[in-house]
Amino acid sequence: MATKLKKSARRRGLHWLDGIDLGKLRTPGVYADGNNLFLRVVRDRVPDKKVPGKLVPGKAIFRSWTFRYSSPVHRVMGPKGLLIGKRRDAGIGPLSKISLGVARQIAQRWHDQVALGIDPIDAKESARRADVQTLQAEKQKRLQAAMTLLKAARAYHEKFVDASTADGRSWMREIESAKELQEVLDRLPGEILASEWLKRLSAMRKRVPTVGLRVGQRLNSIYADLLDDELVKSNPIAGIKPKLVKVAKKDKVKVRSDHHASLPYGQVSAFVAALRAREGAGVRPLEFLILTAARANEAAGAQWSEVDLDKKTWTIPDDRMKGREEHLVPLSDRAVQILKVQRRDQPIGGNFVFPGRNPKKPISNDTMGHLLEKMHDEKLKVDGVGWIDAKTKERATTHGFRSSFSDWAGEIAQRARPELARRDVIDACLAHQEANQVKRAYSRSKFDDERRELLQWWSTYIEPKTATVTKLQKKTARK
Repeated sequence: MATKLKKSARRRGLHWLDGIDLGKLRTPGVYADGNNLFLRVVRDRVPDKKVPGKLVPGKAIFRSWTFRYSSPVHRVMGPKGLLIGKRRDAGIGPLSKISLGVARQIAQRWHDQVALGIDPIDAKESARRADVQTLQAEKQKRLQAAMTLLKAARAYHEKFVDASTADGRSWMREIESAKELQEVLDRLPGEILASEWLKRLSAMRKRVPTVGLRVGQRLNSIYADLLDDELVKSNPIAGIKPKLVKVAKKDKVKVRSDHHASLPYGQVSAFVAALRAREGAGVRPLEFLILTAARANEAAGAQWSEVDLDKKTWTIPDDRMKGREEHLVPLSDRAVQILKVQRRDQPIGGNFVFPGRNPKKPISNDTMGHLLEKMHDEKLKVDGVGWIDAKTKERATTHGFRSSFSDWAGEIAQRARPELARRDVIDACLAHQEANQVKRAYSRSKFDDERRELLQWWSTYIEPKTATVTKLQKKTARK
């Protein structure tokens, strides 16, 4: 019940709070001013120091304005069974920020709304929502104006792509380095039409099919995310997918997401010569990978506990193999030489054959990939070609050297010695899984001699034909 302060004001029904020092009111209660305006005075409640869990009145006093009314919209059942307006209290604000005069103006405005059948709380909430929508729309416009395609790609990469993996690191690099995208990276995504994307991605898929396919898929994901965030009105990449497929079929481009560009085996010797002329962390592991026809992660993660230099073998445990089966690799003379020099130059106690900057961790797969990419770029500047796959015209990859070995063994070695370079021996060198378990077990146990001879022959074949200063002889002991 409202506290009554002034008899003359009470008789008028208005301005009951005139002449009162409202800032000094300390008695808790609800003080009426008239016209549905009230000043609410409450005392803060604090935990009782003597009785845990009990609250007692504190020293702080809070004074705030309230407009109390019967809603013209919201109805409840009255005491006589009639529908009456629901009583509602609309907060105006604290006395410390809103004076009595201002509070009266607001109360009068809301009083007028009630008379017109408008609920003040509903109207206030509608206005608040409208303000929020306006602010969001303005924010959206600012984001759209600032979000270039390159920024959108980087934002998507940061949110959804694991940058610690090899694929994660190449994700942005392939987008940023694509020559077909250079003119659009600094443009707003919503301004680039589907027809322009069709032209650019078609050209890219003709030039580098697999990279073009990946970049197209990534752009589709970027646009889908922008569409979800309402930063673009449509996804132009989704609409041109069928036409991109037709372009690939028309030009007879075989697009495979699992294809790895490989260097023709006839060029591997020249590549090894160029590799040995360099220095750096990736040089030895990359040549070791080529000699053993191993996968990048297998070579990078090689451990001394897996190596037997006396028997010239490298046994990769099943948990590091793609097929989850232990794989024995017969080592050629050159591979053994690399391991011996690597051990000589390593600090005592390290278990990884090719350690990274942290001796307790192996070198990253990307170290070899980046080295190959750098060598390609350097050669490209000299001869305009670089180290590329002759069929797809893509830059050669580390995984592609397995195909180089396989092609050499299936063509050169098989013609010269068909009894040695058989398909099952080649597959055993590559650790390709045999569907037949009996035959698979036989292959592992029976082909050791044949595989040793074939890998040694491969080492001889790719040995640089011209005299090359070998970096293995230069001792680079770590300090």
